[in-house]
Amino acid sequence: MFGVMGSDTTRWITVLLAGAALLSAGCLSEDDGQIELVRDVADTAAADVTAADTSAPADTLGVDVIAPLDTHGAPDTLVVDDTLGADVVVPADTVTPQDTYVPQDTYVPQDTYTPQDTYTPPADTYTPPADTYTPPADTYTPPADTYTPPADTYTPPADTYTPPADTYTPPADTYTPPQDTYTPPADTYTPPQDTYTPPDTVCVPATCTAASCGTFSNGCGGTISCGGCTPPATCGGAGQAHVCGVPTPLPYPTRNGYQLKAIQPDFWPDKANISGNMAGGVAVNLGWWIWEPSPKAPPCNSGQIEFLDRCYSVDGGVEDQIKGYTDRGLRVTGVLYGSPPWARAGLGAACTPASAGFEIFCKPDDPSLFGRFAGMLAHRYNGLNGHGRVVDFVIWNEVNSNDWFDIGCGQGTACSTSAWLNAYAALWNSAYDHIITQQPTAKVFYSFEHHFASSYDAPSASHPVLGVETFITGMASRVGNRTWRVAYHPYPPNLLSPTFGAYDWPRITYGNIGVLAGWLWKHYPNSAAAHDIHLTESGVNSLSPQSSQAAQAQGVCDGFVNILGTPGIDNYVYHRMKDHPAETAGGLGLGLHDDSGQPKQAWAVWALANRYDLSPPQLSCGFQHLPYTYLKRGYKAGKGHWATSRALPSGFALEQDWRLLRDKASGTTLLFACKVGDHNLLTKDSNCENQFPMGPVGWIYNANASGRVPLYRCYIPSSGDHFVSSSATCEGQTVEQLLGYALP
Repeated sequence: MFGVMGSDTTRWITVLLAGAALLSAGCLSEDDGQIELVRDVADTAAADVTAADTSAPADTLGVDVIAPLDTHGAPDTLVVDDTLGADVVVPADTVTPQDTYVPQDTYVPQDTYTPQDTYTPPADTYTPPADTYTPPADTYTPPADTYTPPADTYTPPADTYTPPADTYTPPADTYTPPQDTYTPPADTYTPPQDTYTPPDTVCVPATCTAASCGTFSNGCGGTISCGGCTPPATCGGAGQAHVCGVPTPLPYPTRNGYQLKAIQPDFWPDKANISGNMAGGVAVNLGWWIWEPSPKAPPCNSGQIEFLDRCYSVDGGVEDQIKGYTDRGLRVTGVLYGSPPWARAGLGAACTPASAGFEIFCKPDDPSLFGRFAGMLAHRYNGLNGHGRVVDFVIWNEVNSNDWFDIGCGQGTACSTSAWLNAYAALWNSAYDHIITQQPTAKVFYSFEHHFASSYDAPSASHPVLGVETFITGMASRVGNRTWRVAYHPYPPNLLSPTFGAYDWPRITYGNIGVLAGWLWKHYPNSAAAHDIHLTESGVNSLSPQSSQAAQAQGVCDGFVNILGTPGIDNYVYHRMKDHPAETAGGLGLGLHDDSGQPKQAWAVWALANRYDLSPPQLSCGFQHLPYTYLKRGYKAGKGHWATSRALPSGFALEQDWRLLRDKASGTTLLFACKVGDHNLLTKDSNCENQFPMGPVGWIYNANASGRVPLYRCYIPSSGDHFVSSSATCEGQTVEQLLGYALP
């Protein structure tokens, strides 16, 4: 009999899952034809995949093929079991029907048997088996019926044979008679008249296309002028001559902490006197009223340039400063301000300047016109046009003071805080958009003076002021997703006095400059730009009776100490190189040189503080600690402990010190100082654990390594005081937390 074998099929499906986690306060005066910002001493008058596997199954279901034991049919012999006769064996392949089968009729019953009464012999009911037997031959099919003789598929070899004579080509067929390749000389002769140009044929000169620019040959012995390009495109800007294209912008320049110092040069005649003393930058004033004294459409006059269908008069003195200092490797900050009369005409009588000459500080009627002016400067001074580069753009000056950004109020007319913020936001947004279009890597800043806290808000005062705190918060919702930064002026509380300190709040000055950085970190922890702080105007008075040259020199040095001790401050512009007569008339001498050009004591401090290029280096006023901040722990009886990277408050004695990194490095965390009562504590929380922010003090290492020491925050339960220590037991006091690892 036949058997059937089977096999099981196993299928595996693998599913893969994938996931994907993102200028200062001042007066206006004339100086060599240049109108500049000057500091108004009246400042002190302000109020105090997953995809499933789609491949075939791991195994395909198969069934064992069942083959008959013999392809010709039945087994070799068929045996019929007949219990009444002998077994008959018939060969399988020669089965013959048993037509001669005879039942055993010769069976003779035992006649001598005498049945007993009613017994019927078995033979009477017996049916011979032959009656139901069907001979096997009836279903057998002889093998010859399916056989196909081989001769049917045979093809005689003669059918594919090709006689050799069929492919033979007689040699005569490839023979080319010599005369076939002969070309008569006359065939290549060109008559002279074929190259002759008749006198009446005219050269067609080249014409300008939409992308053409500049002046170039027209191909017919003349020239063609195709004009300029629409900024930010320049002629050949993309590398193809006489074709408009947008040049690749320059990256924003970087510099190290030693190059943080900058200055307002006041057109100082010897630029090397500034650059040679390791200044990292300069600030220049860019007055709109000078560049566009009246609106004019092209064609422009001699000495003017065209930008977006307007003509601008180049300020040659300023351009000399920008290009000269750029060529010396200094970073240039531009302060953009000052409405020309025609641009503020709509404000009319509402423009009430704080004093004569302050009309230029009245807001323009159309902020987009100021924006275009800003775009022109960003384009001309992008570092690619041969005029130098301005990389930082400060929009207007000290806009939280109505004296310097007049929206049509003050001097008896109350200001609307909302209208004030709206006016500056419109001006700043337009300038920002134009600047970034022309110079995508530039930085754009707000400008504020030192009245910081909202408690200074006095929109109805004669000289209205808004606290910087109010201003920044109000601007956040008005500038959209534009990237803003703060340009701040940390003058001493009293501009005539050289005195400043850690307790200058609610102003922010040189003395408590860390509060500015701390406040920005606390309120805008996720904005890297908000932590990029520039101090674009400030200085220390040297004139008696409230100051002296020695006091000024000390103030300049102390200012450096606190600024270098505040991570995030990237630029410090000192105001100014030389005294201004309008300021000295009011008792304010901020210059490092007097009005005759003679150096003051403060000049030597400023010039030599960062001279790391000398041998040996001359470093002081905090520069000697770079690239670190100098973290100090001080103590004052009745107050407690104070930890800071800036100057200790008056009366606190130094107890211990450490070094932290000024700039972020891998594996570090920024520490913040926070005021608690009369003392402070350090924390890694930018929110200062809901305490008052005193500012970042430096980046501390997260892990220990050779040369590092632990820094713990400690607590004195009896007084509520906090201090930092490298003692694992907090010098016998309570250990609050391990802050990280510092350098001793």
